[in-house]
Formats: sequence, C-alpha cells, structure tokens
Amino acid sequence: MKICAIIPDRGDRPQLLEKCMHYLDRQTLRADCIWIVDHEPKDNTYDLTKRIGSGYNLWKDQYDVFAIIENDDWYAPEYIEAYSKEWDKAGRPDLFGSDHTYYYHVKKNKHRVMAHPNRSSLFTTWIKGGLDIDWPKDDDLQLDMKLWSNPKLSKATTKLTLAVGIKHGIGLCGGIGHTTMQYDKDGAPPPLYLSKDMYFYDQLSKTL
Repeated sequence: MKICAIIPDRGDRPQLLEKCMHYLDRQTLRADCIWIVDHEPKDNTYDLTKRIGSGYNLWKDQYDVFAIIENDDWYAPEYIEAYSKEWDKAGRPDLFGSDHTYYYHVKKNKHRVMAHPNRSSLFTTWIKGGLDIDWPKDDDLQLDMKLWSNPKLSKATTKLTLAVGIKHGIGLCGGIGHTTMQYDKDGAPPPLYLSKDMYFYDQLSKTL
C-alpha cells in the first residue's frame, strides 16, 4: 500500500506546520509521500479545496490512498498505521475516516465531541487514489460534507479517534470551530490530554 499525505498550507502559521511535520515524522508507519500544497495565495480567500484538489489530481495515479493532514491538527503516532489497516479491512472504499470527531480550543481549554455516523471530518478523511472527483468550489468551507455526500463515491467509517481538530484562530482559518462552535467539556480530549504534546498547546494558548 502506497500512502500519500496531503497538507494544504498557506505559509501563515509556520509553528503549527512545523509541529505537524513532527507528527508525521514520528508515525509508526510513515507515509510514502508528504505533499505540502503551499502555492502563493492569490487573495485572502480560504482556498482549502483548491489546494487539496490540486495535490490529489497531480498524484492520484501514483498512490493507493491519500490522507488529508491539516497542518494545525494533532495526530497520534499510530494514526497512519491504524487508519491504513482499517481502510484495508473495510475493502478500500473511495472515502474513509472517523465517524466522530474531537475538537479542542486551546485558548478556552475546552473540547467537544461531534458525532457524524455517515461521514468523517476533513482532517481525518482518506481518499482512494485514481478517482475522478468533482471537487466543490475553491472557497467551499464544507468540503468534507460535500465530498461525503457524493453518491458516486463508496464510503466507510471507523470508530477509531487518533486525531484531534485544534481550534486556535492563527492565520486564515475555515469552519466555525475557531469562533462560534460551542465547547461543553473542560480541558483537552483524552487522546490529546494523555499525550506529551499537551505542553505545546498549553504554550500556544498563552500566545493568543
């Protein structure tokens, strides 16, 4: 199995990208390719779809599966190994990911769990290689929902949660989690709270 990790990046939060590269470097199973899509933005439009789509389209025939890695989120050391095994056991569907998501707001020091049994959040979505995908608009803020609602793509989910969506407000951020999402539990969620990486987010919260 050949795995490519796609990281969309605009160059506006280098400390988070550096930490993300650390997460990928320590994986128990490393990706065969790490593709950072960091072309110069034409304007201040949130163009995550464009970056992921361009990276996927360029390499789609070279790798079996593509893991979308958002540069500001947390990934456990066994993330790639565990998800690749689960994807394989599920029959290698076109889309694969976790059916619930932990989110953590570093400044508020609160988290929430969001259940979505029929889809995955973008930062834990895996896409099978070789597909001709009708990508949403470049500035679409609901890329995960648009991808997972595509009836032409086969889908499967796992209950594993080995990643956490980090909300912070640094740089150009998409989605509602950085501003209007409600967090109902104190502290970080279990997979992050129990890791040594909490120190990084504790320090980050003091700079915001």
